[in-house]
Amino acid sequence: MPEVNREASQIKAGAVLSYISMCLGFAISIAYTPIMLRLLGQSEYGLYSLVASVVSYLGLLNFGFGSAYIRYYSRYKVNNEVENIAKLNGMFMVIFSIIGLIAVLAGTVLVFNVRTIFGNKLSAGEFIKVKIIMAIMVFNMALSFFASVFNSNITANEKYIFQKTLQMFRLVVSPFVVLPVLLMGYKSVGMVVAATAINVIIEISNVVFCFKRMKMKLLFHKFDFQLMREMAIFSSFIFLNIIVDQINWNVGKYIVGRFRGTVAVAIYGLAAQLNNYYMSLSTALSGVLVSRVNRMVAETDNNEELTNMFTRIAVRFSVIDLFFWGKNYFLSNNSLA
Repeated sequence: MPEVNREASQIKAGAVLSYISMCLGFAISIAYTPIMLRLLGQSEYGLYSLVASVVSYLGLLNFGFGSAYIRYYSRYKVNNEVENIAKLNGMFMVIFSIIGLIAVLAGTVLVFNVRTIFGNKLSAGEFIKVKIIMAIMVFNMALSFFASVFNSNITANEKYIFQKTLQMFRLVVSPFVVLPVLLMGYKSVGMVVAATAINVIIEISNVVFCFKRMKMKLLFHKFDFQLMREMAIFSSFIFLNIIVDQINWNVGKYIVGRFRGTVAVAIYGLAAQLNNYYMSLSTALSGVLVSRVNRMVAETDNNEELTNMFTRIAVRFSVIDLFFWGKNYFLSNNSLA
């Protein structure tokens, strides 16, 4: 019972911290973005957004394995299969290390073919910056692949207080690191270097937390190819969803940049950022519940408990949604009157 209470408190705290982090992100973005744009300039910001949209396609190499990890970890945890958990950790460490290496190789090909990728709308100086920014972002992506098993392990164990606190640390610290770099005149390259430095600190913190606090174990022998095939089938459906998301939310920046230039990308990117904030309202809670849902499925085939949980969540969101819509309707009518 105490263990159940601790898990419930982690989920509640994770949900609260998710929305606090989201509101904090909105507030910081409103205050930080205009200053950053003034220091960086529309062209430089467009350049940064354009390269980020292209490098983000390397994220497809994930193949949805992060979700598969949580599913199979939950299955082993329910049955207290400690050795299988350690083998799962080792298997995913190998998989994501290979994916990280592939990302570096693919990124290297992109760096040496920037003129083919971005067309003729960029100047010679911008092409040089594109190569530097892309190389740093590729390193950042490869590091994230390598460290993703630790972040997934934290999620699977529902250690949301640590995880969400670290996310808020990133939100608060980023402007205080990036703005001095921009004031020194390092522009988009300096901004990417600063963001990468923060990311390195975050990933190292996750690794230390997993080994020191959670006593995470890894076994690299007896690679389970049968389990690998089963995970590949499960991940393939998630991979299709990732492809659709990439096409929907990132291909626009590339098309605008290739045919209209970096200034147009800056304007488009800011509008897309507002859309991302709106979408995050619906995903904040799902990230906290994913481990609980997988564990409930592993514990029982009875869907009644799952149905009841989703019903409670849907009702609460409906009440919140009605409140905000009603409030906005009331304010708009009063302003018109």
